[in-house]
Amino acid sequence: MNAKRLWAMMLCCAGLLTGMAVGAAAGELTGRQIMENVDKATKASDTSQIISIVVERGDQKLSRRVRGLNKKTPWGEKDLMTFELPEDVKNIKYLTWNYTDPAQRDDMWVYMPSEKLVRRISGGGMKSVFMRSDLYNEDMKTVNLDDDDYELLRSEKCGEATCHVVQRVKKDQSDTNYARRVVWVREDIWQPVKVEYFDKKNRLVKTAHMGGFQNIQGYWTRTKMLVTPTHGQSRTILLFSEIQYDLGLADELFEHAELTK
Repeated sequence: MNAKRLWAMMLCCAGLLTGMAVGAAAGELTGRQIMENVDKATKASDTSQIISIVVERGDQKLSRRVRGLNKKTPWGEKDLMTFELPEDVKNIKYLTWNYTDPAQRDDMWVYMPSEKLVRRISGGGMKSVFMRSDLYNEDMKTVNLDDDDYELLRSEKCGEATCHVVQRVKKDQSDTNYARRVVWVREDIWQPVKVEYFDKKNRLVKTAHMGGFQNIQGYWTRTKMLVTPTHGQSRTILLFSEIQYDLGLADELFEHAELTK
């Protein structure tokens, strides 16, 4: 065998070994690392969007329009939701401070314009139903990575993509309705496409499906979400529009003293 042929064979083998190493490394992602990739997929400093919420219950349909703002901080994230329609809920506001430190409980306040009153929602209040929907107050706030423990259950095909199926269990079970959540994450865009929620008796209570993904300002973004409780008597649809990132939102917007203004 001449030297050139031997060298070509060595390069080919090296390439195969490198490919195998990369594949092995990709396969060794932990549940925590997968959810870290989800966090990294949206690195925007802040976000503004319109959230249209429709609750269907039998022949009844309840609609809400909400302006949602989010801002990242050195210690966590702040979320502000302001109801714009209909008139009976106009200017109701929810403000949440989500702390990265798991030892510090998240803060949530609600402003009721009819009472001209700002109320702090305590840990137990996080488990209350959010505005007559199939969501709880805890579903409307950012979940920090360090709040949960993770386990990669499996990887499987989901449509044309591959999904990693990760179980999340909240470390502090005192202010949550869920014993665990199982999340399907698309590997190609690192976005959740499905979440199953289990109660403290380990019963599946509802499922959320995310879709309508768009690349907005370089960030893959879901524009639709459907929440269906297991009882089948209702469903909640969320549509996200007018999505903008990196606006430089003022810190003052997220102060609880500003809620009454």
